[in-house]
Amino acid sequence: MNWRDRLAKLVAGDQGVVTYDAIPALQQARAAFVVRARMLRRHAEQAPNQLQHDELSRLAGQDETRVHEVTEVLTTLGGQPAEPPPLPAVTGALNHWARLVEALESHRAAVKSLREQSIHFAEALPDTAALFDRLCREEERHGIHLRDLIARTDPQALD
Repeated sequence: MNWRDRLAKLVAGDQGVVTYDAIPALQQARAAFVVRARMLRRHAEQAPNQLQHDELSRLAGQDETRVHEVTEVLTTLGGQPAEPPPLPAVTGALNHWARLVEALESHRAAVKSLREQSIHFAEALPDTAALFDRLCREEERHGIHLRDLIARTDPQALD
């Protein structure tokens, strides 16, 4: 089906076309949550103290919960969860502070993407838009926690 057919069906009210558009967005969001959860788990393993380890593990657990939520919605719409990309190799981050900054940047990008998806689906699929909006707000809260962890971390300390 080309873009004209999809647009015609969308204008005519074919809900299937709109749902079809939501599936790739949900697959992308799910894959991103998987990658962020894995990244946070890896950072937790390298944390310099128990407080940092526990907080990063908690944040990773919340992202894993979101993976399950998005998977459930995705399968309800008839989509299949796509395989998430492999976790990127360890970057050049020399210390815990730099890894936290990397995680914060990842969460900021997620907030932007989820907000865009929420706006995109607001009229056509309000339930899906509400899901993206809720996920966006939860990722914003993750960003606050990561900023707190960054503030408590010495950027000069090498691992």
